[in-house]
Amino acid sequence: MANIPRIDREGKIFQIPDGDSNTCAIQTLMVVTECSWDLAKHLADMTGRRKGRGTYSHLLIAEWNQQPGVAKLIPVPKAGEWYKETLNQFVAKFPCGVFYVVIQGHALAAITGRIVDTTTLWRFPKAKIKYVWVREDTWQGNSQEVVNRIGPEF
Repeated sequence: MANIPRIDREGKIFQIPDGDSNTCAIQTLMVVTECSWDLAKHLADMTGRRKGRGTYSHLLIAEWNQQPGVAKLIPVPKAGEWYKETLNQFVAKFPCGVFYVVIQGHALAAITGRIVDTTTLWRFPKAKIKYVWVREDTWQGNSQEVVNRIGPEF
């Protein structure tokens, strides 16, 4: 399999070093935390991920949060099984902050009010959000501030 071009946090194209596929969670972790491909992939491998297969974001983030000296990713609570907002509504509501976002079967980042996706064919603006984590150092205050801004019916 040839190396697939992907987009990084600044919108530059980079090559996945080992031609892996189904790496949206790994690439989103790279974008949100600004860590290296090698570290993000190593953490995914620690969750039991096999090459060419996806990984569960909550397991990957749990591994990340165990790393010493990193900005933690804090889960944002939701009402019910899904959030009520679409991706477009979410980024409009949160113009500041760095978020790791999961929709059905895909992970992407929302950074300073814009969607940063690792696919070159991003096509999910109306997708419902399933999970969200916020990078703690992108909020002034603590994680309760995130909960307060979202409100109980998010």
